Amino acid sequence: VNIENASYPVTLCAERSAMAQAISGGWQHMIRALAVVTTASPPGSPCGMCRQFLSEFLAIDTPIILSNPKGELVETSMAELLPNAFHKGALLA
Repeated sequence: VNIENASYPVTLCAERSAMAQAISGGWQHMIRALAVVTTASPPGSPCGMCRQFLSEFLAIDTPIILSNPKGELVETSMAELLPNAFHKGALLA
């Protein structure tokens, strides 16, 4: 779930909240796909901050399914959501 905050930049989106839970539990390497369910039509996708965060922990070809209660479904991937992602490999040692 989203964890809202009066100071919007401090809000924690559901995608980062779920991934933080997976990372702290040692499960991030077990993730085979990610589903994002919103009430929006068409289905909403992760915000830019979440896309960057997810790209650090998911394989580039990880399937990402966007859906809503109306049954609308969009299938995408990390590569499609964040082309030319900035990764730690781009940092100079």
